[in-house]
Amino acid sequence: MSDSVLDRQTADSFYAQGMLRHFGAELVEAAGGRCVIELPYGDHLTQQNGLFHGGVVAGLADAACGHAAFTLAPEGANV
Repeated sequence: MSDSVLDRQTADSFYAQGMLRHFGAELVEAAGGRCVIELPYGDHLTQQNGLFHGGVVAGLADAACGHAAFTLAPEGANV
């Protein structure tokens, strides 16, 4: 994570979320209404056909959208 593309308030929020830590998700970029998350593949995140489970995908989409919005929120705000 580079500080030039990482809003500290957003990063603190991201890593405070147990689900994202449990998944092994990493915040790559968070600034200016943009959020990029990486998630390494792991069997514990898959459905019966070996693909990422829809619940994992939905959880990451929710986190990305919320944290992208958070980068635009005033200091001390919560989304």
